[in-house]
Amino acid sequence: MKRAWGLRSVVCGLLLALLAFPIVVPFAQGQTYTFDTLVVEGNQRIETATVLSIADVSTGESISASQLNEAIRNLRMSKLFESVDGVVQESKLVLKVVERPTINVIAFEGNLQFSDEQLEGFVRSRPRFTYDPAEVRRDVRTLLQAYIDQGRIGTFIEPQIIERSENRVDVVFVIEESDVIEVEQIAIIGNKAFSDNRLRRVLETKQAGFLRTLMKSDTFVQDRIDFDRQRLREFYQSRGYIDFRIVNVSSGLSQERDEFFISFNIVEGQKFSFGEISLVSERSDIAPDDLRQALTLTPGVVYSPETVEKAISRLEEEALREQLLFVLVEPRITRNDETLTMDVEFVITRGPRIFIERIDITGNTTTFDRVIRRQFRAVEGDPFNPRAVAEARQRIQQLRMFREVSVDTSEGSSPDQRIINVRVREQPTGSLNFGGNYSSDTGVGIFIAYTERNFLGRGQRLNFSIANNDDRQGVSFNFSEPALLERDLRYDFGLGYSQTEDQNDSYSLDEFSFRNSITFPTDMTSRLRLSFLLSSDEIVNAGNSGSDIIEAEGSEGQRQGVGIGYSYSIDTRRAGFDPVTFYTMRLGQELVWFSGSNSVLRSTLSAGAETSVWGEEITLRTTFRGGHLVTGGENGSRINDRFSNSIGVLRGFSGRTVGPRERDGAGFDYLGSESYAVVSFEAQFPLGVPEEYG
Repeated sequence: MKRAWGLRSVVCGLLLALLAFPIVVPFAQGQTYTFDTLVVEGNQRIETATVLSIADVSTGESISASQLNEAIRNLRMSKLFESVDGVVQESKLVLKVVERPTINVIAFEGNLQFSDEQLEGFVRSRPRFTYDPAEVRRDVRTLLQAYIDQGRIGTFIEPQIIERSENRVDVVFVIEESDVIEVEQIAIIGNKAFSDNRLRRVLETKQAGFLRTLMKSDTFVQDRIDFDRQRLREFYQSRGYIDFRIVNVSSGLSQERDEFFISFNIVEGQKFSFGEISLVSERSDIAPDDLRQALTLTPGVVYSPETVEKAISRLEEEALREQLLFVLVEPRITRNDETLTMDVEFVITRGPRIFIERIDITGNTTTFDRVIRRQFRAVEGDPFNPRAVAEARQRIQQLRMFREVSVDTSEGSSPDQRIINVRVREQPTGSLNFGGNYSSDTGVGIFIAYTERNFLGRGQRLNFSIANNDDRQGVSFNFSEPALLERDLRYDFGLGYSQTEDQNDSYSLDEFSFRNSITFPTDMTSRLRLSFLLSSDEIVNAGNSGSDIIEAEGSEGQRQGVGIGYSYSIDTRRAGFDPVTFYTMRLGQELVWFSGSNSVLRSTLSAGAETSVWGEEITLRTTFRGGHLVTGGENGSRINDRFSNSIGVLRGFSGRTVGPRERDGAGFDYLGSESYAVVSFEAQFPLGVPEEYG
């Protein structure tokens, strides 16, 4: 009995103690509270109403213990207080807070490589905002990364907190900057097909050389090393080395801790080419012949995963043009180790029935949405193709209008809908250039040029230039619209005026031209350009030349002309089949009718081929250029119609010094030629000097 009363006494004592003292959070679960009074203690700078608003509690409302705990958590998560406690006294809630200090000043000491303004742009802490130790630690990491990106990886930064009156602090980042650590040597181990020098040219990171104080690419940056791994992999795979792998990349500091040594340990593997190429269909509604014209891949071409992707893309684009929906092309690859070939069977299958619900574009503060949207080959409502989305991202990057481009997808309003999210970050697209030059042919010259790649945010290109040298002055204005009528049509408009003096300064050629043209693709490697021309030209002071022919041509006075023309070009680099061998061809003709019933048909042809041999150390190149004039009417051609080597096509001859000449007593005048042909053969090879020496 005594024991029972003793136990009761203990329990009653505990209950009386709990009733005598206030309850401190965390609060008991399952209990509810109603407060008639809300009190905030300890706040000096922050208003009581603000504290209660963050806590989201009010008088007269019944709240649970979990909601009360959530209110305390909200106050702590606001980062305005160092500590928060809640005390319940019957129907009264007391919130005891200790405010964090505010930042009075943010300062930097010891910084020489970055200005204070630049460093302020890196940190997130700001004056007159609440001091947050975690935020300051993040700022230190951000500042260190900025120095590391400069190659100053030994930099040390310590934040110092100086207390001021009225609960304020000064945050001072004390910086000890280190010297730039350069890459002294890049070693490549395991390479047989390509030399060290050839592979170093692939890498973004360079070795320190004679001009190490001026070079930035020889600075050690870890992110750049990671990028170089990818560049090496893409280089080998594009050349048929499908088994290429990087075993490891090691980097280390010298004993003096002022130089880095980097080593790439690689395994090349064997070089593969395409073997048998076939196209089959697993869909009853599509025959292989429906898409065969888009498959231009041939056996013997160097195998590359990128080439396979491009072939798949062309097949799927052809299916869209033929209005064949939900076409998915899958490559089935058979490896032949004996012949070092890869047989590829392109299988036409049915893709999932997923549609594009919409394309959302954000971040383009200047550029119109349509400039980005037209990089997609599909629009809202079309079948969704992940490969086409990835290719559109590449096209957006190639515009060179944006510093950053991100493209991803999310599920739409239903499982069969997809939303394409495009986020970009603009970059400057205009430039103003001033320059000067000297040439033994044209003498001293100066030029001013303004270029805008994204005129008024419409993706249009604008160029205006003024050039002046000893024998030629000119002004030109050019405008280009890359997607006329939102099609794959390029429109070019140009105005130009030039005045050219002859070698003896006895006469000049004044020419004005107005040109319009439209360019469009005819297949994956060729383009056709159609043009319309208005021109006006005059031979000024022809009587001073001493040449009877030039004087006779000048006596005709100023003439006006109207012309039409075309040019057809082929460039196998557009198909991307072979990264080291390609050929180009361009055929152009322009017919101009001049006042006085004269006409001139100007025909030009250029062709070239290039390949790399001996581990791509030697580049072999051959080119052919030719032209011919056909004139109609009584007067024939003028000197400014004829070919004069004005762009240095014929090496060894300065400008306007080819063709027949007419003696004038003291000397002679060049008259230009109505026909020309030039063939050149070139070999480009290294001199053995390390690339980093330039």
